[in-house]
Amino acid sequence: MIAHLQGKILKTTDKGIILSTGAVGYFVYLSENDYQEGQEVALFTHHHVKEDHSDLFGFKTYEDLQFFQQLLSVSGVGPKLALDILSVPQDQVKGAILHEDEAFICKIPGIGKKTAKRIIIDLKDKIEALETRPYQGLQNDPHPDATDALVKLGYNRKDIEQILQTLPAEITAAEDIITYFLKNA
Repeated sequence: MIAHLQGKILKTTDKGIILSTGAVGYFVYLSENDYQEGQEVALFTHHHVKEDHSDLFGFKTYEDLQFFQQLLSVSGVGPKLALDILSVPQDQVKGAILHEDEAFICKIPGIGKKTAKRIIIDLKDKIEALETRPYQGLQNDPHPDATDALVKLGYNRKDIEQILQTLPAEITAAEDIITYFLKNA
């Protein structure tokens, strides 16, 4: 099993990177790809092997890898969905699980009510509350309709939140917020 990779990034894609570790290049799926070509990186990895394929999933921290593996233990959550879940800040997802906030978890693309309930039931006792940020659930998104639409278009929630922090106060309609985001993305 491949547990850690270190090397130089040959190519970035929207789903991951090609990482050269000497004479071998590995494609590694990432939840957030804020890396640059030519950059040296070290990643903790999960090697997911199935009958017809073998994939690597990379993480900046060992804690991210552990949470990813906890998500994989939930029936109905595969590696690609677990990676999508990790595109949302981990402390918010864990807070939603601890507070049984099914609506927040359902906001993540690909998760319906049944899967959200299963995640809460299976992981509530396994995760620890983070002390760094209090759980705020859906209230911390001042533009939920616009954010949901942008997530459905394939944008990362972290990128959306970052750009919308600069949103002028006079822009309040969801359509105008989406237009502002698209112009500034």
